[in-house]
Amino acid sequence: MICLCLQPRSVSEAGRLLESSTGPACAVELRLDGMETPAVEGILPVRGRTVIVTIRKREEGGAFRGTEEERLRVLAGAVRLGADYVDLELSAGEKAAGGLREEIAMNGDRTKLILSYHDFTGTPPQNALRGIVLDARRVGADVVKVAVMARSLEDNLALLDLLRFGAARGIPMAAHCMGEAGRLSRAAAPLFGSLFSYAAPSRGKETAPGQFTAHEMTVLGRLLGYEP
Repeated sequence: MICLCLQPRSVSEAGRLLESSTGPACAVELRLDGMETPAVEGILPVRGRTVIVTIRKREEGGAFRGTEEERLRVLAGAVRLGADYVDLELSAGEKAAGGLREEIAMNGDRTKLILSYHDFTGTPPQNALRGIVLDARRVGADVVKVAVMARSLEDNLALLDLLRFGAARGIPMAAHCMGEAGRLSRAAAPLFGSLFSYAAPSRGKETAPGQFTAHEMTVLGRLLGYEP
């Protein structure tokens, strides 16, 4: 499923971006860390689209400058307002993940929890990557997301193999390599079971290095024989 990555600077801009985000994307990731004061009131609920809400912290490629309590409060609000997914970094810890799991349970288990791992310096060894996936699942992830920086072709193959590792254990995953050297993994990840293909609405609007546009992901999917 193509997931269009939007990074609004305000509630009103979020509304405009959602209204204009027609096209091949089946899901939308709302990156609220670009907002001076992140909020979901006035944005959610969004009808007819699968919505992921995240507030990425600076240590994992985001721009959020507030406190951890503020960040978790907004994510909990997204759960209450019916977001399909909330994405929290695995590094936030078990207590933070457990708090969101409790919020999800109190709201009828409508929202799924993505626990994510990002490495902007390189690709960890395969055993370390597998350990990250198992740890995220143990902490309570419904979906495990892994995004690492590719330095070589082999790094792409490591991430695709990681998707096979997750699939063999019944662990829903989204995974890809970042950077120009990682674009192979972005194109091929759906063939290996990645739930989401994160894409930019247009050139210049990327939220991570090496991102294709939604249109490019659609073309790649047709060429490679899958429905993105």
